[in-house]
Amino acid sequence: MKHTAELHFPPELTDYLRRVLLGEERVPGCEIREVDGGLLIEAEDLSRLRAALNSYIRWLHIALEIRKNVLKEGSK
Repeated sequence: MKHTAELHFPPELTDYLRRVLLGEERVPGCEIREVDGGLLIEAEDLSRLRAALNSYIRWLHIALEIRKNVLKEGSK
């Protein structure tokens, strides 16, 4: 049995955040693919799904911080 989680993003960030995650290394035992308005993460078991979500959420947070700083610097 596969375990799944879907991540959906605000419309103005959807494309950016999808590209961030789809460009990263894969978490072993997990698959990530695009679904309408977000991403679907599938894992062989719950512990792998949790590990994948922890990694992906951390990468998203970093990407959003970088984007915020770049936009802030660009407005000076």
